Parts: sequence; structure tokens; C-alpha cells
Amino acid sequence: MKESEEPIYQRHVLEILTGVYLWLLFGYMSLYLNCDLQRILNNNSGMLHLFGFVTVFLLFTNQAPKDVRIHPGKLFLRTLSVYVLWILASKTKWYVILSVLFILFAYQMAILIIDYIYHPSVSTTEETRKKQNIKDKLALGVLVTLSTVVVFGVFDYMGHQMAERRDQFSFWDFFIKRGLCK
Repeated sequence: MKESEEPIYQRHVLEILTGVYLWLLFGYMSLYLNCDLQRILNNNSGMLHLFGFVTVFLLFTNQAPKDVRIHPGKLFLRTLSVYVLWILASKTKWYVILSVLFILFAYQMAILIIDYIYHPSVSTTEETRKKQNIKDKLALGVLVTLSTVVVFGVFDYMGHQMAERRDQFSFWDFFIKRGLCK
């Protein structure tokens, strides 16, 4: 029986978000980019977003399940949704980012445990379906939790920024431009 596409997408999004955070942790590698590219990315928010979007798109296409047929337009929209969630997550306080990392870590650990318990070498077809059902429900719950944490985190951080910057606060700068740390 062919698995429906939606639960695969939910698990795929979480895998991609985990990959994006992994790339963030390896961000020091950008120091090896040539100077022209570094200047473009540092001085042009539009180019930075374009590079970020293309990076997530490449990760999506590289990690897409090969046995599931996905329309390129749908893949584009999925990439956009992950990128928007990523950008929103970058507009939060440190404790929100740590919460997101912890949730993704817990999700990955749960998947490893489920895969271990229901390994194909010891599982029946019914148990394999049960495993898929557990993973699908877990992915949906984690996506809803992550989205909720990020949205509340954005509003919390925006409130801090509005209070700190008062008349200089701009929604455009907040959402589009790269944050400048003090």
C-alpha cells in the first residue's frame, strides 16, 4: 500500500529543519567564501534571502524521498514554507531557538527509537504500518508545536525590539533585514 504524501511531507519538513540548524552550527564555513560573495551576502538582504532560499531548495531536492512523486510547484511551496518558518525562527530570543533545537533533537531521538523497535527484520507488515502511523502522528504534533513556539517567540522578540528601538522600529527591517547584534 502506497503511503500518503502528507505525512511524508511533515517528516520531511522536520528533517529539513534539522538540516538547516545543522548548517547553522557549521556556519563558520562561510568564512571560506570569496570576498566578493561575502560582501554581497553581508550588504544585500535580498541576495542573502535568495541564497538562503536556494540553499533550502537544494536541501529539499537532495533529500526528497525518491519513491514519492512530488510536483515541482508543490516542492517550491514547501521550500518556501520551510524558509519562512526558518526566517521567523531567526526573529526570536535565544531561549526559543534552544527550545526549537531541543524539540528537533527529541523528535530525531524518537524516530531512532521507533525505527529500532519496529526494524523491518523483526516487524510484520502490520507492525510496519503501525510504525508509520506513529511517525506520522509524531511529525504532525512536532510541526504544530514548532510552529506555535516560533510564532509566540516572534511576537515576544518583536515586542522587545519595539520597546528598545521605539521610533526607529520598522516591520520591514525586522522581518527582511539581517539582525545586527550589539
